[in-house]
Amino acid sequence: MAQIEEERIDAGRGSESIADLAEQIRRFHERTERHEQIIRQMQERITELQGDQVQALLKPALVRFAGLHAQASDAEAEAIERGEHAARDLAFFRTAIEEALALIDLDSVAAAVGIPFDPARHHATAVVATPARELDQTVQRVIRQGFAYTDATRTAIPAQVVIFRYEAADDEAQIVEPTATEVAIDEASPAVQDETADALQTPASGASEGEEQ
Repeated sequence: MAQIEEERIDAGRGSESIADLAEQIRRFHERTERHEQIIRQMQERITELQGDQVQALLKPALVRFAGLHAQASDAEAEAIERGEHAARDLAFFRTAIEEALALIDLDSVAAAVGIPFDPARHHATAVVATPARELDQTVQRVIRQGFAYTDATRTAIPAQVVIFRYEAADDEAQIVEPTATEVAIDEASPAVQDETADALQTPASGASEGEEQ
């Protein structure tokens, strides 16, 4: 019996040792997972910083490409108005610039006349007053198209646009609302209007008689 009891005690100790070992292994895996997560975050941050550095180095060239794109777009529009065959060549040049920028994941922000002004994607270079309230804060003209990296939170090259700003017309700004008395007089019958007019003139007549005396 004593031997059986000792074997049972040893088995219990062995089970506790196994449980302790399992707990140590679990903690080891948790620490390893945390360390791997930290390493992944550091790698992502390094990649992000490297990307920012590359973008900073490329930005002058990208801005130049965006300027060429704007010149080609303007020249194409003018050629279309004049009916010149050069419009086709200019359109090909503009498309080639867009395809070249797409190779480095730069896509157009699609700035266009009539769309709402978006401060995150557009840069307003000028403001044009308009009496039309519905045109307020919309794009009046695109000077230079903007470009942004795919899935990026910031726009690499904001579009340069001219926007509308609503301003009330002079005649609208000088409108004076009629008083309640004037409204009542206008809505009354002609006879009442005449009596009201006489009553309004009576104090003035009385005052003039007093001055003569």
